[in-house]
Amino acid sequence: FLLLALPFFLNACFMNSSYETVSGNGKVVEETRDLAGFTGVKVSAGIDVLLSQADDFSVRVEADENLIALIETRIDGDLLEVGTDQVNIRNAKAKRVHVCLPELRKLRINSAGDCIGQNAFECGDLQLDINSAGDLRLELEAKHIDLNISSSGDCRLSGACDHFDADLSSAGDLDAYDLVAKVVEVSVSSAGDARVHATDEISMQASSAGSIYYRGNPKVVLSNASSGGEIVKRD
Repeated sequence: FLLLALPFFLNACFMNSSYETVSGNGKVVEETRDLAGFTGVKVSAGIDVLLSQADDFSVRVEADENLIALIETRIDGDLLEVGTDQVNIRNAKAKRVHVCLPELRKLRINSAGDCIGQNAFECGDLQLDINSAGDLRLELEAKHIDLNISSSGDCRLSGACDHFDADLSSAGDLDAYDLVAKVVEVSVSSAGDARVHATDEISMQASSAGSIYYRGNPKVVLSNASSGGEIVKRD
């Protein structure tokens, strides 16, 4: 019973009861927003962001006609923020934002927001933060990826990088078997689950029922499992 009730409980947590709840009218429209100059994206409030690397900036909102004005897109420093302001949206036929940008340095995903890469990204250093049931799917070629996942965040990465740092907690989930990294440093705790692929070196710490599964034949610099944590090599 508790497992069946959990999704409803989580959904209630992400839907702020003090905010107005609005349902879509089923008629999907689009609106282009004039926004540029950002190198990162912050996603929240259950909005889906479809992310592409391109020569020029573009931001296009696709949503039910009565919801499109409720989806906010604004620039804060170097971040494009996507979300809503004190409104809960549900039963929408669409609530998507299509984003194109030349360079990606940072992604922050929370409160059940989703971000899906539409093409392969070429990056230098990339910071990824996912929490509160946020979801990320991304293919990339990068120098250094720094990933933090917490509170049921979910991430799937593919491509290649020189150095991959990953820190997972509170049931965070990472599938990076298809991200081939030269050097991997990964720490998992509180029932988090990580799957990584290293070629040269790997350092791993798993605790409090956290699990790490790794592929490749790297030099194992550190392998520490405690308090019910596990570390397993996969072929």
